[in-house]
Amino acid sequence: MSEKEILSRIETLKKYISESADSDPRDAYEIRHWKMEIADLENALSTIRDKKNSPEPWLRASIKITKPIVLIDMDGVICDFDKRAKELEAKGVKGHSLFRHPEAYKDLEPIEGAIDAWIALQEKYETYILSTPPWSNPDAWAEKRSWVQRYLGDTAKKKLILCHNKGLVKGNFLIDDRIANGVADFEGEHIHFGQNQFQGWKEVLTYLGVK
Repeated sequence: MSEKEILSRIETLKKYISESADSDPRDAYEIRHWKMEIADLENALSTIRDKKNSPEPWLRASIKITKPIVLIDMDGVICDFDKRAKELEAKGVKGHSLFRHPEAYKDLEPIEGAIDAWIALQEKYETYILSTPPWSNPDAWAEKRSWVQRYLGDTAKKKLILCHNKGLVKGNFLIDDRIANGVADFEGEHIHFGQNQFQGWKEVLTYLGVK
């Protein structure tokens, strides 16, 4: 698509969203996907403009971020690993073998409110997924990548960070349900998902000033 076509499509989608905002609640699913498409289109537009302004755009030597950075854990925060673990335990899968099971991370259900929260955060924050996959299960790495693209949109797949030490990653906020894997060394603020004042996504969004 050309820059003109992308801008036209964005305007059309924004019109759809505006017209559907006060209609049947069942339209919420379509609105969510329109917003995800807008994010993808805006990313494509940025790439086109970068190519115009850079003699070697493929290098992407500088990727400037102007918004505060929010890092979001996966299991137990945006996808329901606990439910899958219980299902596997009921089948006799126990202990560390659970994390190595081929279906442990396959197409997990989203946590309630997580997808809408990801979309809502885009306007005010630069958002990334920060997760620590099990080293004993290489399939889990691919499953996490597939999950992000399926539920958070095509652009989000480039915003997935898989890292054993989360304290190494730069950011203003880290939304995580645990304190493992370097969370205590994170330079920003740890929002302890599921604990105290942050019982769910509604409370987290309110704290971050997002409606």
